Amino acid sequence: MDKIRKMPIGKKEKPVPEARTAYAHKTGIDQLDYLNGMIVRPFDCDPYYSLGVREGSMIQIVGNSGTGKTSLAIKIAANIASKYENSEIYYDDIEGGTDEMRFMNISGFKDTELREKFFRRNVGVYTEQVRAQLLKISKAKKELKEDLMIETDRVDYKGNPIFIYPPTVYIVDSCKVMVPEDLKEDDGLQSNMVYAQIAKANSGLAIQIVPHLLETNIILMFINHLSSAININAYAYKPPMVNYLSQDESIPGGHTLIYLSNNIFKLTSRGKLKEDEDYGIIGYRSKLELIKSRANRAGSSMDFVFDQVRGFSNELSNFEMLKNLELLRGSGRGYFIDEAPEVKFSKKEFLKVYHTNDEFKKTFNKKIKKILKSRVPDPQRDGDDGFDEIAETTIIKKKKKKK
Repeated sequence: MDKIRKMPIGKKEKPVPEARTAYAHKTGIDQLDYLNGMIVRPFDCDPYYSLGVREGSMIQIVGNSGTGKTSLAIKIAANIASKYENSEIYYDDIEGGTDEMRFMNISGFKDTELREKFFRRNVGVYTEQVRAQLLKISKAKKELKEDLMIETDRVDYKGNPIFIYPPTVYIVDSCKVMVPEDLKEDDGLQSNMVYAQIAKANSGLAIQIVPHLLETNIILMFINHLSSAININAYAYKPPMVNYLSQDESIPGGHTLIYLSNNIFKLTSRGKLKEDEDYGIIGYRSKLELIKSRANRAGSSMDFVFDQVRGFSNELSNFEMLKNLELLRGSGRGYFIDEAPEVKFSKKEFLKVYHTNDEFKKTFNKKIKKILKSRVPDPQRDGDDGFDEIAETTIIKKKKKKK
């Protein structure tokens, strides 16, 4: 649990606040944290990895039906909110497809956490209500600023400690069916004119609330579907709506939501998993692509394993990554890694071995992080060594001045 400490405010505050280094919240999904991560090099302080999603960011999770968009949003939200005493999750379930039990299965929350941290509504949710709720949350946090602010284990580029509000994660499921209230009885919801009205309403919502997101650390996640882009002239080249989307794919909701989003994650399912085969679960393999990232390189991707009961599995996804990189040795019942050749396991046995053998768990995690660290761009890095010299979770220390 993060230490809560009052931030010095009042007379010491400057009338015009300076831009500051954004704090990043880990999602609990290693590959996602690193592929959306960056290295921060403060003046006169040790560099560090800033991993996960940025505080106060707007995120879109897009994909076709049944690709695990809602499950991914819940997994990210739960992993972020569980680390902070005063953190909450708001879930506007406009589609009405997820209930509290499903949330508990995916998040791992117990009854107490669910009551204290999770708030769901699925009736009367329109664009205006989303905006009003976000502004209400932001206002309430600002009124409690002295009591809520937390000193993190990170410093900004000037070496000053970063203070944040405890994160609030707000999920809208889904953006495609979120409409202004005055259109709820409109019979022509599929017309181009109505689409334009929805896009205009979404634009107004985003422009108004974006400053509040960053100021009070509200992470807004829009779940969105992919639509087919219409190309009138089959012989003329039509650029994709966003780089790294296919030409025939479009994201509903208007362009404003796209260019104001810090991240756009695209999910694609890649084959079913059977309970009597593979990992012993019912689910599927999934691919996540970073269509847009303001922290790392867009266009990168990662392989996930999706369990239909518990959602995305971080451990099995890392196993799948090693297998695809041909860094797992052996086969069948005799898989092993070079760093621990004495520990052998099958796909079905891997999770049991991972959770019961602490030494193997540490070794496996270290191997995963070494691979993932190499994917975080660092123009100032000399060669490929020195990954372990960059901090991850410890407080950043001032550099010793050379005599």
